[in-house]
Amino acid sequence: MLFLAVGLGFTACSGGTVSSDASRKGTDEAQIPGTRNSLSATGTQELRALIESGRLADLQWPDFPDRADAVREFYAQAGYRLAWSQNGKPTAQATELIAILEAADQKGLDNKDYDGTRCRSA
Repeated sequence: MLFLAVGLGFTACSGGTVSSDASRKGTDEAQIPGTRNSLSATGTQELRALIESGRLADLQWPDFPDRADAVREFYAQAGYRLAWSQNGKPTAQATELIAILEAADQKGLDNKDYDGTRCRSA
């Protein structure tokens, strides 16, 4: 579930389906504390639609209907704000998680299964 939340967040900050009009347009709203990670009304609708569909095509394993409730709860608790990016860039925690995912092959796992490389290029 964590990887899915990160994937949705990086899709949003990398010009994917969900976007933040405020940060893209450079409006004053992007500068107000607590709103810089907020999505526009359209972005929030698109994020909700992604969650409801249970599918994020950009991921290695794109279907997540069995995790949609947990992802919905995660974003609802965050007020449908982007939890893993700030000002259009990954947070320090997200960057650390990406490094862990990229190194999954060192633990005997296939790092492609965790989309770490895709997140790094976002």
